[in-house]
Amino acid sequence: MSRRGIGTSLALVLAAGSLSVLAGCSSADDGNGGTGGGAEDYPSGAVRLRQNVPTPWQDYTFTAINLEGHRGIVVVAPPGGGHTNVPVTSGDTAAADGLSFEVLDVVEGGDGGDQPGAMDGLIVILPES
Repeated sequence: MSRRGIGTSLALVLAAGSLSVLAGCSSADDGNGGTGGGAEDYPSGAVRLRQNVPTPWQDYTFTAINLEGHRGIVVVAPPGGGHTNVPVTSGDTAAADGLSFEVLDVVEGGDGGDQPGAMDGLIVILPES
């Protein structure tokens, strides 16, 4: 194979890998699938919170922090400011700042540092509308 052919093949492999990584990085969607927890199916309306990445939902902002095993903390920031740290475990129903939500999944990620998006942990919640 020529050098040009090897370079083209490598570029295609890298592009395909980048697209698959980007496709798995969505933090708030309809809840189908999990970016860190395999191929679980979550109900419609579920919100995936990537560790250390603020995720808006309606007028609230959620952030998943301190994931360890099947436990973590969801930081709930309501409209108007302030925030509440809510310790959660998979299967919990939690409430903060006038909103309740079910914790569908907590997936501990690897240690990627403190930068937003560097860690791949995940908490999946189902807020009550």
